[in-house]
Amino acid sequence: GDVLKNMHFVQEAERQLRAATAIDSKPGVLREFYTTALKIGNRMNLGNKARGDAVGFRPDTLPKLATVKYSSDPKKGTLINFIVEFIGATRADALVTQELSAIKNAVTVNLEQIDGDFARLDDAIKTNVEDELDKGSGTLADQFAKPFIAKIRPFALEARRRLKVCKEDLKKTRASVESVAELYGGQAKEGDSCPVQAFFTIWNNFVNDVDAARIHNKKLADKAAKEAQKKAAAEKKAKKKKEKEEKERQRKLAAQQEQQQQEQEENG
Repeated sequence: GDVLKNMHFVQEAERQLRAATAIDSKPGVLREFYTTALKIGNRMNLGNKARGDAVGFRPDTLPKLATVKYSSDPKKGTLINFIVEFIGATRADALVTQELSAIKNAVTVNLEQIDGDFARLDDAIKTNVEDELDKGSGTLADQFAKPFIAKIRPFALEARRRLKVCKEDLKKTRASVESVAELYGGQAKEGDSCPVQAFFTIWNNFVNDVDAARIHNKKLADKAAKEAQKKAAAEKKAKKKKEKEEKERQRKLAAQQEQQQQEQEENG
């Protein structure tokens, strides 16, 4: 059950990444993010023939977006904060919670480990069941009655059939992920214990960086809004105070003029 669930995680993540590259589909957030990042990169490398006119970049470039500052104010964060602000918090959230939502589960799956589990299961079926049944005598034959063996043999055949299906499914899953990795120009680094997991690790880190940038930007926006509100309240208070002072000045002036007029009338 867990093995099939884990393969489903990988298949769903592969489907999401493939869907994001589909030319005939409506451009999603990931494509918008890639396009924006590409324009920024070309702008920053303007004049550099080798790097200033790029038409794309590999996924392993994504982590750099979270390391390059885009402002003299370090509080504003990195390029990934700028891009998240540019595409909007709502779309950035959609990228994390919808468009690439399966990545967080897929990154926990090691297909090489599953392959090893299948190999051990294969050996267990052969050694503990099939070999004993093929003997027709011995431990199983002596310990259990023939009717029971008659029920175990179909079970062994079904177990073998299901294992074969799972192995084929694993092979297809690995090939599909490798195929989508090629679409993005992604290649697992030499020495990775599981190339597929390494590929999804890059995307998982990217998704986490986007979410962190979204949260960071929101905190800055909330702080700016609070400061703006505080400033507006202070300006309103100052305005009221000024109006009150002006009203008092006008009252005193009117009283002074009235007093002067009375004095003139008395002297006249």
